[in-house]
Parts: sequence; structure tokens; C-alpha cells
Amino acid sequence: MYYFTADEHYGHEKILDYCKRPFTNICEMDSELIKRHNSVVSDEDIVVHAGDFALCKTREEVEEKYISKLNGVHIFLQGSHDYWLGGKKSPPTIWMQQIDKTLIVVCHYAMRLAALTLRKLAPFRTLARPT
Repeated sequence: MYYFTADEHYGHEKILDYCKRPFTNICEMDSELIKRHNSVVSDEDIVVHAGDFALCKTREEVEEKYISKLNGVHIFLQGSHDYWLGGKKSPPTIWMQQIDKTLIVVCHYAMRLAALTLRKLAPFRTLARPT
């Protein structure tokens, strides 16, 4: 089974205020996110994290605090806060996989892609300006 998620923001204290998350502190939020994740995801499931997984400096820190506690096989895409994904090569920003004859494309950032099966991209809608 595949699962897709984004913007967990583990360890990001300010996200509580920015997004009005209903937790009293970051430890409570992190603990609850891990609990909810593990209630759904098994060790054999594949989880694609589409950016902003954790606000940490090193992979070791993220591994110890979060990844080691989460069920599943994890694929991480670069988000705007994923400094820990850095290293010798750039981390992936996009993930594509055909699943049951459907092409799945995952990215943290908004993008506009042509539907490969249609070979046609609809034009942007023009937004009406106030008069």
C-alpha cells in the first residue's frame, strides 16, 4: 500500500502558531503525529513524504527522533524546511511512479503538468479583475 503525506513539520515549534495546530507544545504534536501515522501505516507500506517533514539540521537527528519511530518504507522529497536532506547530492523534489496503470506525480511545490495520457494541457483560466 502507498501513502502520501506532506507538511508534517516535526520539530517545528512555530508551526503550532502559523497553522493553528491544536497542541500545547511540539513534543505533544510530534508524539500525536507519530501515533496517528503508525495507526494506519504498516512496516511494509510505502510512504511518500512530499516535503517539510522535519525542521532539523542533520539526518541523524531526524532518523533518531522521527524516522526510527514511524512504520513504513519512506521516500522523502525536498520541501522548504528539509535542511537535513542536504548532502553530496541534491535530494529529489519530485517523485513519479506508475501504480495500477495510473501515473502518480508527487511534489511539494505547486506545479502544472500535462496529463500524459491526454497529451493535451488545458489553458489557464483568466481570472476576472475587479472593475
